[in-house]
Amino acid sequence: MKILALLLCAAFVTTGCGTSVKAVPARSRYVVKTEHHRHWHRRPGKTVVIIGSRVKKRPAGSVTIYYRNASYLYSDGVYYKPYGNLYEIIRPETGMIVPKLPSHSVTIITVRGETLYSYDNVLYKKVATPDGTGYEVQGFINK
Repeated sequence: MKILALLLCAAFVTTGCGTSVKAVPARSRYVVKTEHHRHWHRRPGKTVVIIGSRVKKRPAGSVTIYYRNASYLYSDGVYYKPYGNLYEIIRPETGMIVPKLPSHSVTIITVRGETLYSYDNVLYKKVATPDGTGYEVQGFINK
């Protein structure tokens, strides 16, 4: 498993268009795949985000969300929990509300007449918030 993680890190670094956020080795095997556009002249590429990984810097474009008296960061479909001076990637909890969904790969699903949005196997429902419209985590799609 360590060799696979090293190979993935090496592949990421050698693409030449890497991000400034460095991941700390993961403690979990739960994997979330997200798409990130690295340059305007390239197509979006798949980046593997591992639940339990830790990053050293605050993710670019992240916003602070509050859930059950705790603060979390949200950036482009990925959730982070402060962990000392690091940020740990977590699976969202049902009931968390984010201000917007990623601008790519969101699927609209109708369940029992209700419109839901799916991104990375997380189901969201559009809700009204004091700041306008938000998206509340409703559950997960098992694959």
